[in-house]
Amino acid sequence: MTDTFAFDDEIREAPIDILVKSIRARTLKCRATAHRFLMGILVLLGLGIYGVIQAPMLVNYDVSEALHSRSLIITQKQAAIVNEEDNYRLLIDKLAAVKDNIKRKFSGSGSAWVDKSWDSRVRLNALAITSNGKQGWAVGRNGLILSLQGDDTWAQEFVDVQHEFTDIDFSGQSAVAVGKNAEIWIKTKGNSWQQKHSSEAPSAIEITSTEPGPAWLVGENGML
Repeated sequence: MTDTFAFDDEIREAPIDILVKSIRARTLKCRATAHRFLMGILVLLGLGIYGVIQAPMLVNYDVSEALHSRSLIITQKQAAIVNEEDNYRLLIDKLAAVKDNIKRKFSGSGSAWVDKSWDSRVRLNALAITSNGKQGWAVGRNGLILSLQGDDTWAQEFVDVQHEFTDIDFSGQSAVAVGKNAEIWIKTKGNSWQQKHSSEAPSAIEITSTEPGPAWLVGENGML
C-alpha cells in the first residue's frame, strides 16, 4: 500500500517539476529580455545625454571656424585695400614730383607755372594758342572743346559730338578741330563751331594748316 501511494505521489509530482522548470526558464528568458531592453534604454539615454552635452560644443566649433574663415577673408581684403591705397599715394607723390620738376625746369626768369586744370577725369589731346596769346582752344575726349577766356581761364564750348577730338589747329581767322569718326569742326571769327564731315577722313589724328595755304590731315589707314 505504501509503495502504491509513493508511486502515485511521484506521478503527481512529475508534472509540477516540469511546470516549475518551464516557469523558471521563461522567467530567466524574460529577465534576460528585460535586461537587454533596460541596457538598450540606458545606452540610448547615455547617447542622448552625450548629444545634449556635445551639441553646443559642436555648434560653437562650427561657428568659430566660420568666423575665423570670415575674419581671414576680411583681413585679406583689408590688406588688398591698404596696398591699393599705398599704390595710389605713391602715384600721387610721383605726379607731384613730376609737376615740381616741370616747374623747376620751365620757371626761369622768375615766372612759374599756374595750374589751370579743367577736369582730371577728361583727357585733353591737343592745344592751339594764337601768337598774341589772347585766343586758344584745347580739345579732348567726348567731343570736349575748351576756349581761352580773357582772364586766362578756360570755358567749355558745347558742340553736338560724342567722339574724341585728337587735334586742333589755328590759322588766320579759323580754328579747325579734327577727331575720330570723320569729325571735322571749323570755327571762324565771330561764328560758332560748324561740322564739316569728310568721307576721306574716317579717323583724323592730326591737322596742320598754313596762312594762306592748304590744311593737311593725317590719320588711320595711311590717310593723308
